[in-house]
Amino acid sequence: MEVGEKGTGGRCWVVTFKTARATRVSKSSMSAEVLVLCRASDALQRISGWLYEMINGVEQAKDLINVGNIFPTQLITDAFDVYSTLQCSRPYAGADESLCTYLECPREDLLHGRLDEFGWVPTASMLADGGSKVMDDVLAAKLMTSGGWWPSEHKLLFRANMDGADTIDRM
Repeated sequence: MEVGEKGTGGRCWVVTFKTARATRVSKSSMSAEVLVLCRASDALQRISGWLYEMINGVEQAKDLINVGNIFPTQLITDAFDVYSTLQCSRPYAGADESLCTYLECPREDLLHGRLDEFGWVPTASMLADGGSKVMDDVLAAKLMTSGGWWPSEHKLLFRANMDGADTIDRM
């Protein structure tokens, strides 16, 4: 996606598009959001590595370890509780202890620079929801006709604004 002046949204080049309704239910909606964010973060890092390899070339696969992002990467959610929680150094103390471990994955990806930004958009602007929820997929249709996606509003969490970022910088 080409990002405009506002920081989120812009012209898109769709590489693949599919829909898949969820067949399993998580313990909570926050668990579902966090697990999919972990998977999305892994995919973003893998795609960033592929782009690095295409543009710069590498001799061996191990040359791709810790190369950094050749283009800025942004992970986006419509779960405001997850967005808010990732800003804290002790982000989760709920009943599902395994969720704490999963929440640390996108947090560490941000702190260590494997992701550049973490964003929140309102549910009405979330592209992915049309493919996974029982609703008209208006946003995907707009994306395919206009070639772009522009959320009605958004908030961005930058690495420098996170608790713990200053200790990572000194390492």
